[in-house]
Amino acid sequence: MAIDIKKVEEIIDYKFKNKKLLEEALTHPPGNTGSPSYERLEFLGDAVIGLAISKHFFWDEHYDLSPNDLTRLRSANVNNDKLARVAAHLGLYHHVQGTNISDSLEQAEKFEKEMREEKWLVYGREKGPKFLADIVESIAAAIYVDLNFDMQKLYPILERRLLKPIITLGYLENHPQPIKELYELCQKKGKQIEIKCERDGYKTTSMLVFTLMKSSLPPSLLS
Repeated sequence: MAIDIKKVEEIIDYKFKNKKLLEEALTHPPGNTGSPSYERLEFLGDAVIGLAISKHFFWDEHYDLSPNDLTRLRSANVNNDKLARVAAHLGLYHHVQGTNISDSLEQAEKFEKEMREEKWLVYGREKGPKFLADIVESIAAAIYVDLNFDMQKLYPILERRLLKPIITLGYLENHPQPIKELYELCQKKGKQIEIKCERDGYKTTSMLVFTLMKSSLPPSLLS
């Protein structure tokens, strides 16, 4: 499947000088290692998005925020679940090419449907597939490289689409995220949580399943 470069550029509101970068950013990793895919760009994008958001909240507009608030804002804006929802909302996964991709696309389609039923863009019951977050990170890195590694130019481009909506401190204070906080707490205590939802008409029943993961944490933190 050929990637519709022009269409993707319209979606992300950025026109590439080097179209090959966008093509690489939308190429799913094959079964064999070493073949071209978005993995290298995704590695860079993870760091780039974190730095762009950190710089924005630290310096551009919010120089008086506490370290704790800065950490909360960075986490809220760059976590995999938020980025996955952005990718699903923009429909970016429809433009990914590669072999052995059918399972990832199926997960993405299911997640997008559930997300739209919830009508929650930022957070929700369902945890976003990492595949979707990887797409956002790889495209962000491709833009960064295309800009000749100019971080000053990068953030305004990301803010327009790939990081939208930017979650503010006011949003966090007015919209508690108990599910996200529960995930983070379980991770710290070496436990894995899965939320299973069953729908019966307009009624939804949720069940929490906890699994103890193998961990090097001391016993006091695992209780």
